[in-house]
Amino acid sequence: AQIHAFSDDQPGHMWVGAQSSGDSLLLRFSDDGRGMPEEVAAHAFDPFFTTKRGSGGSGLGLHVVHNL
Repeated sequence: AQIHAFSDDQPGHMWVGAQSSGDSLLLRFSDDGRGMPEEVAAHAFDPFFTTKRGSGGSGLGLHVVHNL
């Protein structure tokens, strides 16, 4: 999220929370970054989709998290 949500000159915040209930665990991640355009959001969970190819992005981050 850090390399996608914020530009180099834009400070921001990221929040992580966890809540357990029985044998389930809910993880919440949020930030106050710039958001995603609709065309990016439509593919954000697709494997190997990245807007940062060549800058360290593999396109697997959200795909892996979505499939946990």
